[in-house]
Amino acid sequence: MGLRDEIQADIAEAFNDDLADAVHSFTCERISRKDWDPKTETYVEVKENYSGRGVLFGSYSQYEIQTLG
Repeated sequence: MGLRDEIQADIAEAFNDDLADAVHSFTCERISRKDWDPKTETYVEVKENYSGRGVLFGSYSQYEIQTLG
C-alpha cells in the first residue's frame, strides 16, 4: 500500500469515527433529457436516484442545485 492509499484510509476512518458529526448523508434525483423526438418536440426524461455522504461547506440556492446537474 502506498502513501496515498494510507492517507486516504486514515481520512476515511477519521470521518467514520472522530469526524462523524461533520459528515451528512444525502439523496438526490438527477433528471436527464435524452432522445429528442422532433415530431412531438419532446425529450424522454430519465430519472436517476443516488445517495452518498459528504461534508457540507456552505449552503446552496435552489438555482445552483438545479443547474449543477
